[in-house]
Amino acid sequence: MARVLAFGALAFAAWYLAAKPLSLVCAWIGSRVLEAAAPVDRARYTYRDGMLAFAIEPDYDTSRRRALPAGTSFETTVSAPTYSYGLPFFVALMLASRARGFAARSALGAGVILLAAGAGVAFDVLRDLMTLRTASGDAVFAFSSMARETIALGYQLASLLFPPLLPVMLWAALDWKSVEALGR
Repeated sequence: MARVLAFGALAFAAWYLAAKPLSLVCAWIGSRVLEAAAPVDRARYTYRDGMLAFAIEPDYDTSRRRALPAGTSFETTVSAPTYSYGLPFFVALMLASRARGFAARSALGAGVILLAAGAGVAFDVLRDLMTLRTASGDAVFAFSSMARETIALGYQLASLLFPPLLPVMLWAALDWKSVEALGR
């Protein structure tokens, strides 16, 4: 336990120092998810004041249906650390357990956590897009009821469950011998 806490302090410090590049990785992943799964042509992002600022350009059908001027984009901001704080916890668990093949297993686990964090960023943006309204009160983006429920569930999983649970699940899956040793 003391080893996890000691490595945790170091890992969280490193995570904090690497906030910008990690946030940009999450933004890139989230942008790809948005462009593939949402009615948007382009999801551009920048890093400003510790936040990710997304500029979302609606697709042709949305722009035509809502009579939006050419070049319209909607801005929203996301805090990527909200979704990636499980990464240093995972690294601390791997370091404390002295896992065999530490580098490869840690890289795999970190990749999975960053993919989940990127999806979380996408769900955060989607949640914001769901609430956009025209001057007459109509939704700008036409999401079906199933899509709205999926966005709400994805947002809740990505912000509440994955950050604290995914590191432990990955550590257990990638270093089962350490988990077995806990039972002795």
